[in-house]
Amino acid sequence: MKLDAVNPMDTLDIIRRHTIGDGYPIVVDTKHSHMSWLVDAQNQKRYLDCISQYASQPLGWNHPALATMEIDAAHAIKHKMANSDFYTPEKARFVRDIAEVLPDFKYFFFVEGGSLAVENALKVAFDWKAQKMGCPKDVTPPFDVIHLQNAFHGRGGYSLSLTNTTPEKTRWFPTFEWTRIPSPSISVYTDPADQFKIEEEALQKAWAAMTTNNAAALILEPIQGEGGDAQFSQRFFKMIREMCDENDTMLIFDEVQTGMGMTGKMWAYQHYGVVPDIICFAKKTQVGGIAVTNRVDDVDHVFKVSSRINTTWGGNWVDMIRFSAIKKGIKDYNLLESVNRVGAKLIEGLKTVPVINNVRGLGLMVAFDLENPQKRDEVLEKMEERMLALKCG
Repeated sequence: MKLDAVNPMDTLDIIRRHTIGDGYPIVVDTKHSHMSWLVDAQNQKRYLDCISQYASQPLGWNHPALATMEIDAAHAIKHKMANSDFYTPEKARFVRDIAEVLPDFKYFFFVEGGSLAVENALKVAFDWKAQKMGCPKDVTPPFDVIHLQNAFHGRGGYSLSLTNTTPEKTRWFPTFEWTRIPSPSISVYTDPADQFKIEEEALQKAWAAMTTNNAAALILEPIQGEGGDAQFSQRFFKMIREMCDENDTMLIFDEVQTGMGMTGKMWAYQHYGVVPDIICFAKKTQVGGIAVTNRVDDVDHVFKVSSRINTTWGGNWVDMIRFSAIKKGIKDYNLLESVNRVGAKLIEGLKTVPVINNVRGLGLMVAFDLENPQKRDEVLEKMEERMLALKCG
């Protein structure tokens, strides 16, 4: 017996009837889409896919490396394991594999999605900070979380207090009034003097919050994607690392979008010589979660207390299998070298196009500016005749 099928020509109508349905007017042909090419099941039209499911597909469509998961996944799709408390060899392989690509970190926690990864990173920081302050168990201090302007950290409870890209994402939703510092982007403030001025303002505001507001954490994206593909200086990262060390503040890098090879290294933080205390991952790791260094070991932290942080699923079993196939594929096909080579060629080529400016990128996380939003939207509309790309900022 088989499940009832839906005709591709009816797909958009059914989805739009019951959901907002304002995504791409494409029905993905998952069988015939291949590598960097997405095929529309309605008409077999091919698009060069530069979105990769919002940076969640590190290998593209039907990459041969994914075939290595087929035997394991064929059984795993029948059951959704409560991975937090019921263990399998497949989960053990996943834990081994993700620990291998995050060797700077000691403890891991897995969950569904990037927003919940951020939420649990903050809980680790709150728990650690409270114990460092000697708080009684029945007292919750008014903690602060320092974050950047133009940040996107998700749509959950805590994470909504950090996200501030467009008002539609947060309007009318109650949030915490946590410290927001300027985003000293070297790709937005193209004048070095302006960028340095904003960077100093951001550092001073962060220092003030750490020394007066019980700042449990400072969180940032190494590259702000939705915030305009904003990148930062190595000096900025090193200064905030030193400030967090001096003030019992956890440094959290949200690498939900930048992790697993997009920037030419497995993680964007590796470009800057700074290791955060906590890293958040999802998207290309398939499983959401956090990795934490041994900085937490000076207290009875959440990884020592049963159910202090927890979730029923603890990540998805099939996603864990897919991650292991992806990790192997990145190594076997030498994809980091490919990302750097193709990214450099893309950036070099874009710089020759007269109508665009401020071309920037690390690896294949590449962006450029146009003279105004109207021109950007016009160019994007023309691009989307044959390719999929994103506007940001």
